[in-house]
Amino acid sequence: MLSKLNNISLLKFSGTDTVSFLQGQLTNDLSSLEGQWQFSGYCSPKGRLLALFQLWREDNDVYALIDSSLLEATVKRLKMFIMRSKVTIEVVEQVEISPLFNQESAKFSITSEDQSRLLHHGTRALKINFYPEATVSTTNNDSISKDTPNSADEAWALSCIEAAEPTITSDNVELFVPQMVNLDLLDGINFRKGCYTGQEIVARMHYLGKLKQRMFICDVTNHESATAIAGEKIVSIVDGAERNAGNVVSAVEGKALAVVRMEMLSATLRSESGSELRISERQAYEISDLT
Repeated sequence: MLSKLNNISLLKFSGTDTVSFLQGQLTNDLSSLEGQWQFSGYCSPKGRLLALFQLWREDNDVYALIDSSLLEATVKRLKMFIMRSKVTIEVVEQVEISPLFNQESAKFSITSEDQSRLLHHGTRALKINFYPEATVSTTNNDSISKDTPNSADEAWALSCIEAAEPTITSDNVELFVPQMVNLDLLDGINFRKGCYTGQEIVARMHYLGKLKQRMFICDVTNHESATAIAGEKIVSIVDGAERNAGNVVSAVEGKALAVVRMEMLSATLRSESGSELRISERQAYEISDLT
């Protein structure tokens, strides 16, 4: 286990209307949260991702992990829609979130250890350690801002890239429809549940549209001081001409997740900052709708 993560925060939703409220906001079905966690997207009316949650439920409470850069804006927006619903949204402060590696548990399973919860991602996990204010532990990075990356943040980010699990941050917010970042392939969308914000766009893409972009693991070659940056545009080079090819989702240590137009998968790809991206031979799971 590495030191705690600085760029993931925890929300707690409580109140008798919690589940029905979130059902009207998120892409996934909260009725399937018994004994497991799930990815769930929070979309704009145009179907673009405003945030991506990792959710689990304990009795009438629902917990949600979210990238810290989106915490304030997401809480503010969600509170606008509570109105008369009996729902409280709380930022959980007394918690420590750490990555675990070399694990062997079923993906999406969740286990409890005293005051801790483990959200399993197959061979790795996130450990959420709750503690009372009086016994807050001190670590070397307690004084580091949540906006400051550390070795734990980078290790977890790289593992997410290798598992092709997207991260939605302030750098790429509202760039992607959920299917573009493979949320449907990660069981993060339920197409049979009721309406939610952005549902019309997401459902239309599923039932009537043809998805032209998907997320892929890419190998990144950085030129000089250039490095791939989350959210930046990607262009393809064909016969010396540049064409818009997609966007970087996240990037760490020569690896990236990128949403790329299907017809440009074999083209030479370059980010705005000058990095060259090539679709990796190894992908974390099958993408069956390649054309």
